[in-house]
Amino acid sequence: MKEDYTEENSISEDSILAQKDFWNRNIDDVEYYDDWYKDFTQEELDSITELNICYEEVRDIKDLEKLHNLKKLSIISGDSNLYAKFENGEIDEESCYFQEKTNIEDFGILGKLKSIEELRIESEENLSKLDVTNMKNLKKLELINNMNLKEVIGLNETENLEKILMSKNGTGSLELREFDIMSTVENRKLKEVILDVDMFPNLINKFPYLAEKIEEYEKNNKRVYTWIENKISNCWANKFSTRNLKEMDIKVEEILKNIIEPEYTEIEKTLAIYNYITENVDYDYKMLEFDEEMQKDMRYLLFLEGSSNKSSYSIINKRLLSKHSSFNGIMKGKAVCQGYSQMMHYMLTKENIESREIGCTANPITEEQEDKEIDHSVIRVKTDDEWYYYDPTWDTGKTKYEYAYKTKDEFYKKHTLSAGEERIQSVKQKKYNNKELENKINKIYSDKNDKIIKKQNEKKDTVYNRLFKGLKNLYNKFGIKKEELKKGKEELFNREEIKRENSYEKEKEVCNNEEINFDER
Repeated sequence: MKEDYTEENSISEDSILAQKDFWNRNIDDVEYYDDWYKDFTQEELDSITELNICYEEVRDIKDLEKLHNLKKLSIISGDSNLYAKFENGEIDEESCYFQEKTNIEDFGILGKLKSIEELRIESEENLSKLDVTNMKNLKKLELINNMNLKEVIGLNETENLEKILMSKNGTGSLELREFDIMSTVENRKLKEVILDVDMFPNLINKFPYLAEKIEEYEKNNKRVYTWIENKISNCWANKFSTRNLKEMDIKVEEILKNIIEPEYTEIEKTLAIYNYITENVDYDYKMLEFDEEMQKDMRYLLFLEGSSNKSSYSIINKRLLSKHSSFNGIMKGKAVCQGYSQMMHYMLTKENIESREIGCTANPITEEQEDKEIDHSVIRVKTDDEWYYYDPTWDTGKTKYEYAYKTKDEFYKKHTLSAGEERIQSVKQKKYNNKELENKINKIYSDKNDKIIKKQNEKKDTVYNRLFKGLKNLYNKFGIKKEELKKGKEELFNREEIKRENSYEKEKEVCNNEEINFDER
């Protein structure tokens, strides 16, 4: 009967799909296309409560307001983290390995959808701001991998919100508003809050008392707060508590204090951080080999697919995922490529420098490798309003950097970038040539050596003062003779911890020649 109906009306194939969805009450996957709503009566439109706009060539969503009872909306674009070939600086559409993007240009209509209860937006490059002020019934908000999203406003108006998930949005600079954060913290209906790790620096810097409040909720199990990293779509992600991140943040601040001078420019700060990572983080070959072995275990693969919930595999998976995290790189000094990039991203975010970890493939892709998946991670950093690429993994342990401060065209000689990089314009003229860059790196090395020497001297002074005070106390208390005092000094200076000091003989001579004015007994 449905077939007769469609033939009599001679409607399009898209319309057939839409009406099939409607008549079967399978409204989840109503096909969204230009003027799609004309194939429905208003009564039918009012019955639609769920809509997915996924991987469709859609530019305009203004007609969503015709769905008066829409409660669940998902807008998901193609996976921009898959690789794409570039030719002459432009993306080669024929050789791209990525799904279609929606190309939605204006998301303003979303602010008028008052009936929405669940909203998920994923991989939308044109989404820069989201206003949920009028979504009074909103219960679930998920924002994932929207790389240009910088602002979410109106969270303080969503009194029924039960879950928030924000991951891989913006570039570590997603706008945080005090009243919005406070309202979500105080919202008793909110059961689960999942935020990206790169939002933590802004939170701890601007609203440290809120970080304390969140940690208090965690301890009392009043609410589940989770910080995640490396989440794309429904894949696994590294998860951390607020306490974990506070410990990591303290260490990062200590590192930055030691490697960055107040007068440093953006490029000097970036190079100082790059230098620290390439010198202090080891590639975690052991965990990588373990991961490769586990990929041969069918039971583990079933666990990853959700077919098994065996607790032992959960623990193993958590360990394997950790090698991709900034936490492992910072706290343990071990990581694989994604951990290197995430660590650099976090440290740059602390210095208010914009950056983004991106997926790529090591070396250019050939025609025979068109099905090759992302297998490497690098980082894109903004310097003087221009984007440059860095590969800290490949420069680890090197005295001369080969993969730092590279334009997209330069970087592409040894890497195949992800499809999401098509919008990034390659820098035509670098601000710093190779010689100037080398001078800046040498300056960083020099500053670092000066700090090391200064710290060593401070340590020596501390050791000397401690010994001097000890000898003085011995003399005052026991009236030790000069010969005994001399012998005591020799024994103290021969201790292993003193011998390890670089200027042992020099300090020993200073101590021996020092005129000691002991207090009278």
